[in-house]
Amino acid sequence: MALEDQVDNLEKKVDMVLNLLQEFRYTFPTKKSVATFFGVSERTIDYWIKNGKFEKGIEYAIDNNGKIKYITDGILSHQRKLTSNDKENSNSDSNKTKTINPVASKLLESLSCLR
Repeated sequence: MALEDQVDNLEKKVDMVLNLLQEFRYTFPTKKSVATFFGVSERTIDYWIKNGKFEKGIEYAIDNNGKIKYITDGILSHQRKLTSNDKENSNSDSNKTKTINPVASKLLESLSCLR
């Protein structure tokens, strides 16, 4: 096994252990704790529930008293989805070719001649 493969394997194991530790470390008893975890306001959590970004039975449940209870596994998996989407978006952004407006290009060329 090549050294690169061993390093990749080790990184995967470390990520797995960190994810397991994260699951034991977090609990979400309140809307405020969920908002803090995501770095958003409590109103944003309300909005996510209202518009279906948080799914009933996955990220939250409603008890017999009508109070919202947040489901730790669902919240953590939602965060993982957001993180993986961010990584995909940053990868696709880096693969895009940038085009410059022809007028801006001519302006830049003329400015570079002034140096």
